[in-house]
Amino acid sequence: MDDLAPVLPEEMVSRFVVESNKITSDRASLQYTAFKPNPNNGTTSVFRTDGLARAQVMQIGQTYVARPRGKNLYGWGMVQVAVITDAHAQDVPACLSVVPDIGVHPRHANILGWPVDKAQKKLLAIKLAEAATFVAV
Repeated sequence: MDDLAPVLPEEMVSRFVVESNKITSDRASLQYTAFKPNPNNGTTSVFRTDGLARAQVMQIGQTYVARPRGKNLYGWGMVQVAVITDAHAQDVPACLSVVPDIGVHPRHANILGWPVDKAQKKLLAIKLAEAATFVAV
């Protein structure tokens, strides 16, 4: 994988979860809040994990997400990029994109293009959480 290669629609990306309130109580799926954008920069951090073994994905999550924050890794939600870029809600057209951001790690990317309206953000985050497959640690 070329570090700055465009993120392809068929790729899988993973959203790491380091807060227990971002997963359901039965640890079977993600809460929508796991995908909400960071209020400071308006992006949602993901990693390009397509083709990696579970142990490799876990290592990235531990090393680059959980440990730097002094938190535990609870797991990750995997979702196909096409689901993200095709997501729309009510009167909100598909607006999200996934772009490489290798400053953190060569496989790091960000979900960009979140609407300004909080209700619209929530609806899109719900769609992503519903489409994600949660992998518990």
